[in-house]
Amino acid sequence: MTESAVFHALADAQAKRPTPAYDAAVVDEAQDINIAQLRFLAALGAGRPNALFFSGDLGQRIFQQPSLGRRSAWTSADGRRRCA
Repeated sequence: MTESAVFHALADAQAKRPTPAYDAAVVDEAQDINIAQLRFLAALGAGRPNALFFSGDLGQRIFQQPSLGRRSAWTSADGRRRCA
């Protein structure tokens, strides 16, 4: 199973829970998160306002694979863009 598949499975399992596992999640180094990891975090947030907080610095991106370091990928859990 790939890392991406693990995060997709975790997101699916979280989405089936009757209540969220956590009230909130804080993500540091968010510039290095990939799409599968973001999908899992979105499931943790469960569409609740202020359930997710991301902290990152696009100038410190260390991985070269596609990740949230692309400005076009930054959106809030409710779908509104937060990056200029």
